[in-house]
Amino acid sequence: MFKAFRWIWLLLLGSAFWLPSHAAEVLIFSDDEYPPIMYKDAQGQARGIMVDAIRNFEKLSGKKVKLELLSWRRAYEYGVKGKGGLIGLSKTKERQAIFDYSDVIFEDNIYLIARRDKEFEFKTLADLKGKLIGMHLGASYGESVDSAIKQGVFQSDLSTTDVFRLKKLLRGRLDAAVVSHGLVGLTAILHEDPELMAHKNEFVILPVPLVRDPLHLGFAKSLGMTEFLNEFNQSLKANKTPLSVKID
Repeated sequence: MFKAFRWIWLLLLGSAFWLPSHAAEVLIFSDDEYPPIMYKDAQGQARGIMVDAIRNFEKLSGKKVKLELLSWRRAYEYGVKGKGGLIGLSKTKERQAIFDYSDVIFEDNIYLIARRDKEFEFKTLADLKGKLIGMHLGASYGESVDSAIKQGVFQSDLSTTDVFRLKKLLRGRLDAAVVSHGLVGLTAILHEDPELMAHKNEFVILPVPLVRDPLHLGFAKSLGMTEFLNEFNQSLKANKTPLSVKID
C-alpha cells in the first residue's frame, strides 16, 4: 500500500515538471516613467494603457501576469535577455530579429514640446536640423527618427524621466523634448512637479506629431511564447472597452 502511494506521488510530482511554461505566472516588464502609457502613480502602483491591457488579459483568460515596472533601459535589457516579456515595445527591423510581437495594443502619437518663447515650425524631420531634442533613454521612435539621429540631422539628449527633460527645456538647455500623447501626456508630467506646474504656460506642443508609434507586447524568440501572444491577441480583440488614455 505504501509503495503504491509512493508510486502515485512520484508520478504526480514528475508530471508537474511537464506543465507548459506559460501555465505559471508570466513575468512582463514595462516602463515606470512614461505617462500616460505606462508609469507608477504617487502610491507606486502601476498605471497606464499598457497596464490596462494586461489586466484585461488576466480577466478574460483567467491567467496571472506579474508586471514589473522599471526604467525602460533596464526593462528592455531584461526583455532582450529573455528574463520576461516587454510591453510598450515599438517595432524596428533590429528588434524584429529579437522579439516575437503581439498585435498592436495602442498607437501612440509622440509630440515635441518647446518653450513658448522659442517655438519653431515642425513639419518634417528636416526641420529639426541642428537642434537638440530631449528623448527617453533606451526608447526607439521608429526607424526614420533613429536614422535622422545617426545621420546627424539633429542630436538627441537622453534621460530617464519626463520631468528631468522638461526642466532642461525650461532652462533653455534643449530645443524641444518628446512627450507621449500630446496634451494628456504633458498634463500628467506637469502634475508630477510643482516647478513645472508653476511654469505650465511656458510650454507649447508643436502641432505635428514627431511620429505615430504602434506599441506591442514582445517576448524574446528564445522563450517560445507565441502561444501566449496568440491568447493575448484574442484578449485585445475580445475587449469590449477600447483602451484609452486616463490620468488619475
